[in-house]
Amino acid sequence: MSWRDRYQQASFRGVPFKVRTHDTQIGRRATVIEYPQRDLPYTEDMGRRARRYTVRAIVVGDDYDNERNRLVAAFEEYGPGVLVHPAYGRVSVALDGPVTISESPSQEGGKAEISATFVESGENAQPAQSVDTQSLVESAADGTINEAINDFLDEFSIDGLPDVSQTGAIAVLDDALQSIDTVTRRIFVNPTGLYSMISKLGQLQGNVARLLSAPRTISERLTQMVSGLAALGFAGGDSGTARQVVAAMSLLSSSGSAAAYIPAFTESRRQEAANRDAVTALVSRTAVAESVRVQTAINYDSVDDAEAMRDLLGDQIDALADVAPDAVYRSLTRLRVAMVQDITRRGADLSRVRTTTLGATLPSVVVAHALLGDARRADEIVSRNRIRHPGFVPGGVPLEIVAQ
Repeated sequence: MSWRDRYQQASFRGVPFKVRTHDTQIGRRATVIEYPQRDLPYTEDMGRRARRYTVRAIVVGDDYDNERNRLVAAFEEYGPGVLVHPAYGRVSVALDGPVTISESPSQEGGKAEISATFVESGENAQPAQSVDTQSLVESAADGTINEAINDFLDEFSIDGLPDVSQTGAIAVLDDALQSIDTVTRRIFVNPTGLYSMISKLGQLQGNVARLLSAPRTISERLTQMVSGLAALGFAGGDSGTARQVVAAMSLLSSSGSAAAYIPAFTESRRQEAANRDAVTALVSRTAVAESVRVQTAINYDSVDDAEAMRDLLGDQIDALADVAPDAVYRSLTRLRVAMVQDITRRGADLSRVRTTTLGATLPSVVVAHALLGDARRADEIVSRNRIRHPGFVPGGVPLEIVAQ
């Protein structure tokens, strides 16, 4: 086979053309370092130089103008394209500089000469830009808790209250601590961390009366207790524990709706009601902020799983934001945005859950092979659908599977 047989029909983005001549620039990239008082320089090889292909093409014939216009459209299309070079074959290239089109209708009608230079174009080898959404969540959660504390300090006070109203404030704080204690005991986690948390709650409950005149200390201790509960979600080291903590936090974030009504007939009763609202708001806002923080430890199984958590936390944040003062509202809004960004980024590459129904009862390995093409995913089907025995996946009932 001669070189003529290996010579290829030239084209760019699928548009063919004839080639009169072509030039190719190749070589290495070198950095020359010249030192003072030394005759010989040092040359550092920086890698292969990008290849450049200069092609002088021609389109000719009665339909040359249409062929020229097709080439013009190909040249002006965005991004790199495939050049079929007559000597080097298929190459991914980008245009390097302007394209010159020469025509002389009066002397050489029906012909256009085109000169274009291409430079080879590879894939972007640099890391893709990504947002550290976990840091955004951390910052937004801290900001929400700080604003919740500030609002608490603005609202909570026992100055000038009679003893009965102060007793009511103590009862409100005791109720808040009891709520935290109740949800803490719902979490199945390392006993050491759990017992430590319960012990700290007990100590704080014993000191409530003495702390009553120090609102900042009260706010710091309450938020520390809620944050300590959230820390159990990370201490477990698995998604299951983190999910338990988020579920427990959901109870705390809605605890304000169950607070007892206090008729505000007098100034002292109005302050007593304000103290109750301040305590429940502080606990609820801290709980939702920590819920968003803890969900970063969850490895979602599917897009549906991630979206369900996003919607759950979004609804909780919205409910609190609707009745929050401006500063707290803004911090909750930032928290919601950070939460959505984090869950969306981490759930983007996950698969959807779909439901199917088997015609007969089959072993899980058979089901996994038939539906997912991978018998090794049998345990996943058993776990997701809470099947009692892996040898008997029941037919006739809906079965959830994560499609890859």
